[in-house]
Amino acid sequence: MDQDKIACRQLLALLFAGLLSPMIQLLPGHTVEFAGRGAFLAPLAALPGILALGWALEGSIASLPRGSGMAQVLEQAFGRWVGRLLTGVYLVWAAVLLGLNLRWAAFRFLATSYRNAPLTFFIVVLLLMTLWLGLGKFSAFARAGEIFFFALGAVLVVTLVFSLSQVRAEGLLPVWTEDVPGILRSGGAVLSLTGYSVFAAFCAGGVTRRPNEGKRTWKWALGYCAVLTLFQVVCIGSFGEDLVQRMDIPYFMAVKGIGVEGAFQRVESLVIALWVLADLALLGLLVFACRSMLGYLRGTKWSGRRGGILAVGIAGMVALVWAPDAFQLAAWMRNAVAWSLTVLGWMVPLAAAVVLMVRKKYDKRYKRKEDGVS
Repeated sequence: MDQDKIACRQLLALLFAGLLSPMIQLLPGHTVEFAGRGAFLAPLAALPGILALGWALEGSIASLPRGSGMAQVLEQAFGRWVGRLLTGVYLVWAAVLLGLNLRWAAFRFLATSYRNAPLTFFIVVLLLMTLWLGLGKFSAFARAGEIFFFALGAVLVVTLVFSLSQVRAEGLLPVWTEDVPGILRSGGAVLSLTGYSVFAAFCAGGVTRRPNEGKRTWKWALGYCAVLTLFQVVCIGSFGEDLVQRMDIPYFMAVKGIGVEGAFQRVESLVIALWVLADLALLGLLVFACRSMLGYLRGTKWSGRRGGILAVGIAGMVALVWAPDAFQLAAWMRNAVAWSLTVLGWMVPLAAAVVLMVRKKYDKRYKRKEDGVS
């Protein structure tokens, strides 16, 4: 197990790549529903909450012995039985999210490239690829995640910068003080998206800790919000709030305008194909989170291939049997799933970090009193 360790930067790179999968389907449409043209400020509105989540996850895990993850944090904060119960809830929800995101990605393939192909084919292919990733070592998957991160990050930033020429000021401005409540609500949508980070925290037991990892987490959060802000500016500023809400994936439409005559055209085809890496990063991360939780609940045997097969099996049943059509699924992801990620991905980790912090201060004061008495 010691040989299957990864660096913190690898876990953060894998998380960033994975978040790009639901990002392009949720944003900016979900935020525009609340804030209109002011939704380009949603990532900035979510920044305090994202920084708080980073402090909660990194700080609480760092306060425990090496090899600890989110499961151990929940046990230390809320007790053995409540902690195990919460870990079980996260396990079931991670497996369900795995199936829902897998089906959502398959629907995206149909909408963008293969309109006449059977949906089941794409679901089965994604299931097999996810199973293949989930049966391997976490370190090997993390190394692949770094490649995904650099490829996706480079393409995303370059295409967004080139698309800035399409942005119209009237698509973003003016923003008035009465728009602030809506902007704050749209920030909540971005915060719910970031709730997937908690599943990376369940994999933190396989991370080799080094000094100043907290600074790396802050830099990641700031960079993540900066990229999201640029993404929102390009998509909303290029099409306007009304058209954005009628589009399936505004980002893919924005990159259609990129090209150099005689040099390269059809950039969106490359981007659409490349985004499969983001899907695999998210799906793989959820599988390894399930493996980690199963190992904590059922023993080390379940933290390996057995756990991966079980997680992918449940996800397959969700994706193939218990799942709605494209419109219902999109509504689920924007409402029920978003709220669950806000609660389980933000509120619970923050509550656990606060409990651990208070308990640590109380223990120090109690120890000082005992030393004074003695």
